[in-house]
Amino acid sequence: MSLLPNGGWRIKPLLGYAVIIITTLLGSAFAQTSNNFVLNLSAEEQQWISENPTLTVTNQMNWAPIDFVDGDRPSGFSIDYLNLVLSKVGLNASYINGLAWNDLHSMAINNEVDIIHSVIRTEEREKHFLFSDHYLELPVGFYGLPGSAPVESVEDLSGKAVGSIRNSGTANVLKKESPGSTILEFTDINEALVALSGGIIDIYAGRVPIVNHAISTNRYTNLDFLGGAIFTYSNRDARLRIAVHNSNPLLMAIIEKGMSAVTDNEYQFLVDKWQTSSLRAGNFRLTEEERNWLDNNPIIRVASFPNIEPLEFVTPDGRISGITGTYLDILSELLGIRFEWVRNETWEQGFEMIKSGTADIISATTSTPERDEYLSYSDPYLSLNNMIFSIRGNNYSSMQDLRGKKIAQVSNFAITDFLRNDYPDIEIIETETATDALNLVNDQQADAFIASTLLVTPIIAQHSMDDIIATGSSPYEIIETIGIRKDLTILSSVIKKAMASITAVEKATINNEWMIPRTQAKQDYTLVLSITGVLITFTLIVLFWNASLRKEVSRRIKTENELHKSRSIAEGERVKAQVAKREAEDANRAKSTFLANMSHELRTPLNAIIGFSDVMSAEIYGKLDNPKYKEYLKDINNSGLHLVTIINDILDLSKIEAGKMQLVKSPFDLNECITEAVKMVQNSAERQKISLTQYGSSYEIYADKNALKRIFINLLSNAVKFTPENGSISITLSIEDDIIIYVKDSGIGIPKDKLEQVIKPFEQIEQDSNINEEGTGLGLSIVNKLTELHGGSFKLDSDLGMGTTAIVRLPHTKL
Repeated sequence: MSLLPNGGWRIKPLLGYAVIIITTLLGSAFAQTSNNFVLNLSAEEQQWISENPTLTVTNQMNWAPIDFVDGDRPSGFSIDYLNLVLSKVGLNASYINGLAWNDLHSMAINNEVDIIHSVIRTEEREKHFLFSDHYLELPVGFYGLPGSAPVESVEDLSGKAVGSIRNSGTANVLKKESPGSTILEFTDINEALVALSGGIIDIYAGRVPIVNHAISTNRYTNLDFLGGAIFTYSNRDARLRIAVHNSNPLLMAIIEKGMSAVTDNEYQFLVDKWQTSSLRAGNFRLTEEERNWLDNNPIIRVASFPNIEPLEFVTPDGRISGITGTYLDILSELLGIRFEWVRNETWEQGFEMIKSGTADIISATTSTPERDEYLSYSDPYLSLNNMIFSIRGNNYSSMQDLRGKKIAQVSNFAITDFLRNDYPDIEIIETETATDALNLVNDQQADAFIASTLLVTPIIAQHSMDDIIATGSSPYEIIETIGIRKDLTILSSVIKKAMASITAVEKATINNEWMIPRTQAKQDYTLVLSITGVLITFTLIVLFWNASLRKEVSRRIKTENELHKSRSIAEGERVKAQVAKREAEDANRAKSTFLANMSHELRTPLNAIIGFSDVMSAEIYGKLDNPKYKEYLKDINNSGLHLVTIINDILDLSKIEAGKMQLVKSPFDLNECITEAVKMVQNSAERQKISLTQYGSSYEIYADKNALKRIFINLLSNAVKFTPENGSISITLSIEDDIIIYVKDSGIGIPKDKLEQVIKPFEQIEQDSNINEEGTGLGLSIVNKLTELHGGSFKLDSDLGMGTTAIVRLPHTKL
């Protein structure tokens, strides 16, 4: 797992999303747990079974791990489950395979097969089939190429080519829910993933475990998980069922009795068997009543402390993050619901919203007598020992040392109530936040603050409170749970079940990723120093080498120009001039060609540097005992990423100059391309409190989409880099005699006499000293070159202190 830049949590694509649960276990249909279940088959049903002992059943070729063919043998969860169901009623299955899903579906509609399974119930299918209760639930996920914009709403699919399996439930939902996208249907998942990997479609929509299995098996290393759970349709539509032709209700009645005879232990055995490599170890069953409640209540209102990192905090876009945010993300995936912050400013306000019924849960709380009147609680997800924090030199090693002292504590924290009841002779100064409490200690207006290191350490580091240390321990252990409003009994039951399904290993992984590292024995940091040395040396070599080449090229060109201008030179001198010119051109081509072919040689050691620093920062092979080393590793990682950017710019420009940059043109919506670029820089703009606005409407162009997106990203990134806080940036698509894209910012501007200079390679001008930004000086040059390759033009309009407008002019081109 890895942390997002804003502190959120994202599971690593493909491998990490294997923890998404596909089996939300079932309700009343599987309520029987006894092996002595009586089938109570009617005489008519028994007669039908004796006359039809073997049934024809569909079997897909490649829908692993649910329904597939292993060699020539039907395999998968659904196959084993259906065999178990049929054995309960004395029936056998004869599986039909070798056909695509669309063909099997057609056979079932034509009543040419007795049973079709692994099927989603839809209105259209209800015209032909009778459906059993569901036996498995599969969430829908969206996949794309690395760097694709995340899919967080239906609107994110608009204008995209979205692939799915022909006649699948997912395809039907896409057609209904996303009319703004182009739906392309494929015969099977492998065909679809080939199309996605090759860029024929923008997004593939499919059932998460099925897609993950196919990606892993076929080694599609260039595909990422983009998101899921965006449709408004009922969760029931994500559930697998058994179906028979509507002309055979007797068979459906027999199947349902067989399903009811499957015990919990038998079902769990199949879950364990088929989830060993891709499903969550902990599973749970929800009753039909619980499922119905979730279907009718897809949004849960959450009171969350907005500013106690890393336990929980709220990001600028209103998303709950931190440890509790991670657990809420998991519950959202498990239950198919969405959690929304109720915008409480304090914990006390959130608790009042629980009392008034305007909030459903509190994401982090500890049981106290007062809270117990209004809340029920999930299993604990975090246990925190509370330490005594005081000024260095104070000998407060236990609670006894604090008798008669003043301590600062946060209002409405559970530990504040405990201290008030247990130690009445300690004066408590209540504050709104932990930062306020620590400030009182730091200013010696309070003697101590009792809290967990998880809460205190980041604040001390952020505010440089170097004199505050942990001087002793307290007897208090705070157990963090999710508090659920007591009158919401069904929600309480659901959350308790889902939280209990998260394994101890998973909890430890989540919690440790947010924890401050504990001190360990001294370790050998030779690798850290080696990486640092390699990075510095490598950077110097690349820059020195490039500067030398440029100097040599410039020298030779200058020589040629001087010789060329001399009209009185002898024939021999003219020959020398031609030779010099040829040498200069050859040197320039050599430089460009060499750079254009250096991708592997330059990036391989850099990838190692970045990768090793990531591994060390994650402390996979042991803790780092000094926080400074983590700072150094972050610097190494950032420097490596910056150097990758430099090298990429140099390589791209050199490819263009060497004539190796080939445009790959296709028709696409230019405004949508701009939208994708805007999303790439949106977070950077938000961090600097810069408003970023897009204007324009849909317009189809025939061009190289990736090249144009690079142009827009470069211009927008440049605008963000040189626009101060609270500034504004706009990008406008205007259709005139030419296609014109304006990128306008309210930044520091460029002097009129420097406008041509900044477009030249490696040229930069001295900027406002308050804006300390690094760069290669290649961004605008690349924009200019890529625009020219499209037959267009690029220019800047700016003045110092008045902002800058970048203007990209492209010709109208159609396929």
